Amino acid sequence: MQLNVERGVPDLYVDGVPDLAVMDAAFCRAFAVAPPGLFDGADGGRDWLLAMERQAVGLCHRLDRSAFATKLDLFLPAPLDILPRLRTFAALLDCQLALDLGRDTADDLALLIPPDGCLVMGLLEVVGPGRAGDAPEVAFRSASVGG
Repeated sequence: MQLNVERGVPDLYVDGVPDLAVMDAAFCRAFAVAPPGLFDGADGGRDWLLAMERQAVGLCHRLDRSAFATKLDLFLPAPLDILPRLRTFAALLDCQLALDLGRDTADDLALLIPPDGCLVMGLLEVVGPGRAGDAPEVAFRSASVGG
């Protein structure tokens, strides 16, 4: 399976709240880029814009919820098959990743990327309100086989 994308990548969620420095080291290794590769989305700085011109970068946002509480907005300087890199990223972090493949908020199609690299197609379902109202609580549900 390949997922070739140009510049903007679908929303990527990390299950948990790993330290930004740990995530950055794993991201840089997985995407073979120079640090920093991840930038704090709450910081408001524009350093990521300069870095984006030469390498893959991500903006990190912390969501006040229990599952998939870290959102990464990834940007690529050129088209790239990101699945091998996301598998490596998940393994290095030892965290599940959920790649939101939906076209809008009504479409919750997602790809789960666990640390073992075995991809699971499914849905990111809203299971309740968020703690602070910034993002609803979500859970991943694998798609039923045979419909």
